[in-house]
Amino acid sequence: MLVIGGTAGLGEALFIETDVRQESQVQAAVQRAADRYRRIHAAVNNAGIEGRFGPVQDATAEDFDQVIGVNLRGVWLGMKYEISHMLTHGGGAYCQHVVERGAHWHRECRALHGE
Repeated sequence: MLVIGGTAGLGEALFIETDVRQESQVQAAVQRAADRYRRIHAAVNNAGIEGRFGPVQDATAEDFDQVIGVNLRGVWLGMKYEISHMLTHGGGAYCQHVVERGAHWHRECRALHGE
């Protein structure tokens, strides 16, 4: 997780290594950013992986869980804690970003929306 703060321009950057599949790590990262900058005004959830390529019948449950864990659960966890903070501190804005690269667009879009 990369957090940029400051009142003029981009300010400073704070890097927080986070496994977005792990709720406690996402919650801690959001709290650390809020503690450092007093509040979160905006958030962009941009975690995503492609997963292993090949025929669907050769995929494992672990392959599926990893992609859904990052692309769906990770984005949801970010939103959960970011929005909760924003609502208790006067509002804010968030953005979900999907990488647009040809065929990858549909897979990541579905994973993000739970389809």
